[in-house]
Amino acid sequence: AAIEGAFFGITSIALSLSQGTPPDYTATAKRALAVIRQILEHHPQKGRLWNVNFPDTTDAGPKGVKVCTMEVGRISDRIEKRIDPRGRTYYWSGISAKGKAGPKPGTDVRELEDGFATVTPLHFDLTATEVLPDLLATPWKLE
Repeated sequence: AAIEGAFFGITSIALSLSQGTPPDYTATAKRALAVIRQILEHHPQKGRLWNVNFPDTTDAGPKGVKVCTMEVGRISDRIEKRIDPRGRTYYWSGISAKGKAGPKPGTDVRELEDGFATVTPLHFDLTATEVLPDLLATPWKLE
């Protein structure tokens, strides 16, 4: 939904809360509102897409806010088959660093693991612009 909003020129913010502990939605909503207000006040570009994540709920709350990049590498190749409360099957790709190097420093996943809320500016244009010059020079044929 946030990507669609940004596509139509609306500043859009995707929010998430880690579910490793019982979530405190009320406290997280208050913190999220504070972060959203700061985004809109200091970075009001129309159509900007934001990803804001909150770590597991603790009595103290997040340690702070970190601006970081998005973790794009797979941390776990294990997929778990689960059943939701309504009895429907779904599949979960968890964040498990067993046997892996773990999330990279400075990424949202690492900062969440370390107890910080994260803010990541995103864009939805996935064009690999670095290869466009070579592709434009290619004599393309349909036969």
